[in-house]
Amino acid sequence: MEVNNHDSSINIDQGDEVKQYLSCRYVSPPEAMWYLSDYKMHGQSHVVYRLAVHMPGEQQIYYQHGQAEQAIQQAQQRQTNFTAWFELNQNITANQYFYCDISHHYVFNKTTTKWTKRERSSNLITIMYSVSPNKGEKFYLRILLLHVSGAKSFEDLRIIQGHPFPTFREA
Repeated sequence: MEVNNHDSSINIDQGDEVKQYLSCRYVSPPEAMWYLSDYKMHGQSHVVYRLAVHMPGEQQIYYQHGQAEQAIQQAQQRQTNFTAWFELNQNITANQYFYCDISHHYVFNKTTTKWTKRERSSNLITIMYSVSPNKGEKFYLRILLLHVSGAKSFEDLRIIQGHPFPTFREA
């Protein structure tokens, strides 16, 4: 695709959407001056923290082309903030919190994949990833996470009033 801008032309690769966006983006003079003067363009009043929701062994993984097997092996060894919550609930002081409230009291360290006690409070909004009702068991898992505190495993989430249920839906 060729874009003519006065006398110069810019070649934009059709397959690279990011390069195309950056090449075609227009920055007005007032916006450019604002950036050059190091003024903040947008205020930040709250931190939005997203909590993963996944079935056992179905966490998302990201990998480079040709490195899928290595990424799968690493994903099996590392914890998500969801599976680390199960481990945190082994601690007697942490198991009183629902999964959606845990980030107000603990901070998830991505390098160690562990929750640690929050030192200072901040304006925090916690969002659990949404799950469509047509996802079946995963949808019911998410609903249970809103109502069950202190679960130590996926199986613990299915125990309601001391009675174990075979599926998340039945629980």
